[in-house]
Amino acid sequence: MKKLLILMMFAAVTSFVLAQEARTTQNLRADIAQPSEFSSSPIVINPDNLPIPSLAGSRANILYDNGPLVNGPGQGAGGADASILQNVTLSMNTYGFGYQQNLTYSIADDFVVPAGETWSIESFDFFGHQTGSTTTSSFTGGYLQIWNGDPSGGGSVIWGDLTTNRLTSTSWTNIYRVLEDNLTMTNRPIMRLVCSTPGLTLTAGIYWVEYSATGSLSSGPWAEPITITGQSTTGNGKQNLAGTWGGALDTGSGAQQGFPFLISGTGSAQASEVFTASGDGTWTAPAGISTIVVELWGGGGCGDAGTWFYTNGGGGGGAFSRSSLSVTPGQTYNYHIGAGSAPASDQPGEDSWFRTLTTAMAKGGGPGFTGPYMGQGTGGTGGSAGSSIGDVTFSGGNGDDGVWYAFGGYGGGGGSSAGTAAVGNNAVNRIGATAPTGGGNGGNGSNWSWIGNGNGSPGIAPGGGGGGGRNGNGGRGANGRLVIYYDQAPGPQADLSILKTVTSPAAPPYYFGSNITFTIVLTNHGPSNATGITISDFQGLGFQYVSHTVTQGICNWPTTGHWFPGPLASGATATATLTVTILNNGGEWANTAEISEEDQGDPVLTNNSSTVVIEPIELDNVPVANWAIYLGIGLIVAFTMIRFRRIL
Repeated sequence: MKKLLILMMFAAVTSFVLAQEARTTQNLRADIAQPSEFSSSPIVINPDNLPIPSLAGSRANILYDNGPLVNGPGQGAGGADASILQNVTLSMNTYGFGYQQNLTYSIADDFVVPAGETWSIESFDFFGHQTGSTTTSSFTGGYLQIWNGDPSGGGSVIWGDLTTNRLTSTSWTNIYRVLEDNLTMTNRPIMRLVCSTPGLTLTAGIYWVEYSATGSLSSGPWAEPITITGQSTTGNGKQNLAGTWGGALDTGSGAQQGFPFLISGTGSAQASEVFTASGDGTWTAPAGISTIVVELWGGGGCGDAGTWFYTNGGGGGGAFSRSSLSVTPGQTYNYHIGAGSAPASDQPGEDSWFRTLTTAMAKGGGPGFTGPYMGQGTGGTGGSAGSSIGDVTFSGGNGDDGVWYAFGGYGGGGGSSAGTAAVGNNAVNRIGATAPTGGGNGGNGSNWSWIGNGNGSPGIAPGGGGGGGRNGNGGRGANGRLVIYYDQAPGPQADLSILKTVTSPAAPPYYFGSNITFTIVLTNHGPSNATGITISDFQGLGFQYVSHTVTQGICNWPTTGHWFPGPLASGATATATLTVTILNNGGEWANTAEISEEDQGDPVLTNNSSTVVIEPIELDNVPVANWAIYLGIGLIVAFTMIRFRRIL
C-alpha cells in the first residue's frame, strides 16, 4: 500500500510539472531554474521606455493580435528582446504552460470577428519554447482547432483538429523568456510557429482557438503567456490536461493568463440580403461579386393537434447550413425558403435551398405526433445536419413529448432551430426551447387542465418548431430563412492628379513686383468619371491675385482660393491659369494646388497636390552677366540711332 501511495504521488507531481513550467520545483523531470537571491528593491523593467516590438514583425495581413509577449525590449542577452517573468514585483512563477500534443495537452484563448465582417484566415502564429534549445527552433508540429464557444463548456469544434500537423514554418523570435532578476538567461529562446488554416472562413462572432505542439527536445513544449509590465492577470486563457479543462493560472500569483497569438488573412466589410418569405424566389449576383456566403435555415416542424384525452408532441426545429459559393456577376439564381408545417399535417417543415437542392440545403424539422388514447404524444426530431448540405451544418433541436394525466397534461414544447454556430436546443416538457445565436425559438406546448383551451404556440422564425396541443391545436412551425453575404463592391473610383508649373516667365529669374503665371493641369486617370471636385490653391503671403482663366467650371480665387471644375470624364483634363504679382514683403514664395474633395474614391493620393517654389530677387540684384548683355544691347541701339540721324 505504501508503494502504491508513493507511485500515485509521483504521478500527480509529474502531471503538474508537464502542465506548467514553474520557476522552481522539487521534481527532477521539470526544468529547474538556477538558484538566485531575490533583490529587495523593485526591478525597473524597460527603464528607457523603448517601444514594445510587435509580434507581427514582417508578417503581412495581420487581422488580429491577442496581446504582447515582450516587456523588456533590447534587455535580453546580446541585445535581444526579453519576455520577463515578474517573479520579484508580482510573485509570478510560471515560465510557460504545457501544450504537449503527445500528452493530449493543449491551451486555448478567445478572439472576436467584429460585426459586419468576414475573415478568410490563412494562418495562426503561436509562440513557445523548449528549455535548453538553441536559437534554432526544435519544434516539429503545430495543431489547432476552432471552437464556436468556450471549449470548457458550451462550445463545439467547427474547424480543424488536434491530429493534423499544420506547422508550415518555425523560427526564433529574437525573444528570450527570462526572470526579472536574471535578464541575461538564454536557455529559453522563444520560437514562432506559423500554422496554416486552408479554407477557414469566419463570420462575425466570438471564437476560441485551441492549439498544441510537438518538439524534438524532452522539455516542453511550453507556451508563454501574455506578458505586461505590472500586470499579473493578462487574459482568460485555458489549459486542457488530457480532457480536463481549467483556467491558465500562474502558480505564484494565482492570476489567470492569456496567450499571445496572431491571425493572418483578409477581412472585409460585408453586405447582406435577408429573405424570409416561404416559397420560391430568385436572386441576381451584383456587379463585381463572384463569391458569396449563403446561410440557410429549414422550416420548423408543427406541433400536432388532438382531441379529448389525447396529447401531442412539439415539432422539431429546422437545421442550419452555411456555404461559400462562386457566382457569376449579373447571373440569376433560384432559391427556396422552406415553410413551417401546418398543425395536424403530420408533415415536416420544408427544406430550404439555394441554387439547387444539392448545392446548399438545410433540412426542415420533423412534426410532433398525437399519442394513443390517454397516452403520450411524440415530439418531432430536429432537421438533421448530416442530411443538410454545406461547408458547415448544425442540426435543429427536438420537440418534447406531450404528457397526459387525469384532469390535466400538456403538449410538448417545440425544439429550436440551429444557430449560426451551434446545434439547436431540445425542448424540455412543455416549454419551447431557446435557440442559440441566429436561430428561432420553439413554441410552448399547451398547458391544459380539466377545463381550458389546449392550443400549442407557433414556433419563432427562423425554423422554430411549433408547440404541441392538449385537447386543442398544435402550433405551426416557423418558416426558414435565407441570408446571402458578399463583400461590399467597391464604389466608383477616379484617380485624379494635379500638376502645377510656371508658364510665364518661362524661366528664372523672377523679380519682386513683377507678374508670374501658374498653370494647373487636372487629369482624371479613371476608371470612373469624377464629380464633386474641389481644387484648393491659396496664394500665400508672397503673392497678390491679378487674374485667372479656366477651361471649365468656376473659381473664386480672389476670395477663397477654390476652383470647382465640375464633372471630369475618365481620361479628360481641365486647365486653369493663375496670374499673381510677386510681393516683396518677406513672405514665402511657394504656391500649392491640391485636390481637396471629390465624390469618388481616389485610389492614389500621392498625386493629389503639386507645389511650385520660386526664388524672386530685387531688380538691382540682377547678375553682372545680365547687365553686360543689357549694356551691349543699349550700345547697339544707340549706335543705330546715331547712324539713322546722319542719314537724315
